[in-house]
Amino acid sequence: MGSKYDVFWEQYLFKIGELLKEAYVEGTSSEMDVRDIKEFGERQSWYGVVEIHRNGIKEGEMAHAVSLGNVILDNNLLEPFIKVRFKLVINTDFKLRAERIYLAEPEKDVDKPHIMEKTVRPSSGGKKALILIPCGGDKNTSYLGDEVARPLGDIEAMRNEMLELLRATPELKVKEKNANGILADETPISYAVDLYQGKFYSVTKRILKRIFNGDYPSIHVLIVSAFYGLVQLDEGIKKYELDFLNFKIRRVSDSGVVILN
Repeated sequence: MGSKYDVFWEQYLFKIGELLKEAYVEGTSSEMDVRDIKEFGERQSWYGVVEIHRNGIKEGEMAHAVSLGNVILDNNLLEPFIKVRFKLVINTDFKLRAERIYLAEPEKDVDKPHIMEKTVRPSSGGKKALILIPCGGDKNTSYLGDEVARPLGDIEAMRNEMLELLRATPELKVKEKNANGILADETPISYAVDLYQGKFYSVTKRILKRIFNGDYPSIHVLIVSAFYGLVQLDEGIKKYELDFLNFKIRRVSDSGVVILN
């Protein structure tokens, strides 16, 4: 059964997500005012702390803080963060902040009121499946964990040639996602499974994340990208703006790049 405080925290999912991202990068986030939580109950003290990891709640003090942890987990706000635990603190001035705690290994045993979905690894009978899925026009920069897959085969040569073609095409290199994404050295890299957004990914994200996490070892998914070619879910890539339908084929280079008009 949910807490009476859940409704309050659910109003601020985006802001809470931003605090987590900031804490992941900086160690400690800025503060968010949460004084309106007083409308949802009466307490002698509103101080509260909860420590959470992708697997659940490690420690929690006070019902409103535990509610915050459960809402974060229920809405998958920790999906981008691997080998990290967060401490969320609500101080006596009704300010919420997030703190990052690194872990050597993901925690397996946690004390949590939050009920996690049981992972079932179905038998494949020795068979394997390769699934190709489309990329998405909408892209969202996320945060990498510690492990990134190497590109397939010799595809890196093709990508480098694509990068030079992009730089040499004025109408493409000025597009925001290209100028501030694939063409910018300082642009952060995201897991492919997290980068792509849109209707298709909103429907399939949950199962794609389970494949990404190894729950279905017999299923291999590759994303067909207009820039990267074939991309694995756990590859680190940058945002870009390129469409298969914008060009006509002129020739194919030795590395396999289709040269376009």
